[in-house]
Amino acid sequence: MNRTLLAIALIAATSYAQAASYTYQGSLEDGGKPADGLYDVQLSVTDAAERPLAAAVTLYGVKVTKGQFSTAVDFGVDLSQYGELQLKAAVRQGGGEFIALDQPTSINLASPQGGLCWEVGGNIGVPAGAIIGTNNVNDASLTALRSRGNDILYVRGTSGGVEQNGSSANGTGAAAWNASTAAGANSFTAVNGSTGVNASNTVVFADGSTGTFSSNAPNQFLVRADGGILMNTNATPSNNDDFTIGTRPTSGDADADLVLRTRSGKFGRFYVHDSDNAFHMSVIPTGANFLETTANGARLTAGGTWTNGSSRLFKEGFAAIDVGDVLSKVVSMPITRWTYRNSSEGAHVGPMAEDFQAAFGLGSDDQHIATVDADGVALAAIQGLNEKLEAENAALKARLAAIEAQLGL
Repeated sequence: MNRTLLAIALIAATSYAQAASYTYQGSLEDGGKPADGLYDVQLSVTDAAERPLAAAVTLYGVKVTKGQFSTAVDFGVDLSQYGELQLKAAVRQGGGEFIALDQPTSINLASPQGGLCWEVGGNIGVPAGAIIGTNNVNDASLTALRSRGNDILYVRGTSGGVEQNGSSANGTGAAAWNASTAAGANSFTAVNGSTGVNASNTVVFADGSTGTFSSNAPNQFLVRADGGILMNTNATPSNNDDFTIGTRPTSGDADADLVLRTRSGKFGRFYVHDSDNAFHMSVIPTGANFLETTANGARLTAGGTWTNGSSRLFKEGFAAIDVGDVLSKVVSMPITRWTYRNSSEGAHVGPMAEDFQAAFGLGSDDQHIATVDADGVALAAIQGLNEKLEAENAALKARLAAIEAQLGL
């Protein structure tokens, strides 16, 4: 039989200064697994020199459930008067010899904490004034929560915060998790996140992709995620997507919406219709510009009119053009009717960008035509047509005048 007592505690059942009756609790393994069933437990107490202080007590039929047990024990002696004690335990099941469990456990029922213990199976209520940690204001550290010999949670004093898994939280009221650093007061960091001393009230979450992700400014919320940031969804259309927003799972409509709101309550909305995959942008209230550039004020109005920036103040490199030449190029340029590929918006009429670029050399490439260039070419062609008509009209007037002179009219 291989039995091991993992943890034991002796708790005064009444005021620790006068108690003879106590609660004995602990964890028991049988054959390397949590024990279950009825066991006989034998307890004895000695002083530090291992001199017996009371007769050994045998507890028969102690119920152990999933390795946990708790039972009353009365040594008939107020043990709190002896200070440091050694508690020895042995166990058996189904008769036979008692088997000693582990090494003796040191307890001191005369200490202020002697009558107070946090039970491994949980507490019902918390005694008034219960304290875990230190009352010494000079202590820089308060409490360490340890697992398998390693500190996994560490609470610093008033000049620090809470640290987990090798982190550092030197900022007052800060919290640092999973090897991160929180030096800013009331800051929170996780994974490879870091806050400097000036980054108070700042949150930094950094993934494990590369290096430390830091903030040195107050009141920030920083996130680094090399796999992308997703909200309300765990899937993206592409692995290259950086920020994906999904619809709410159950409430609201099926459209995906993003709203930007100003301090005074004005807002604009971007959304994708679930029914037809159409992308929409709107500005409320109407009357404001729907879209406006900061370079020269080019804008799309709420009514749907695109307005180019065209002031002399925005332009340079002026050069005269031959409007007659523009007219001849427009006349010779193929103008056809066509539709865009993969689009159901209907037919259009116009030139090809390749022909437009070859004829006029405008724009940055031969696959697009800017509206300002198309408008300018059309206006220049009109001027060229006007010049041509005026010249022809002048010639006709001269011929008419000559004929009238010959006829004496």
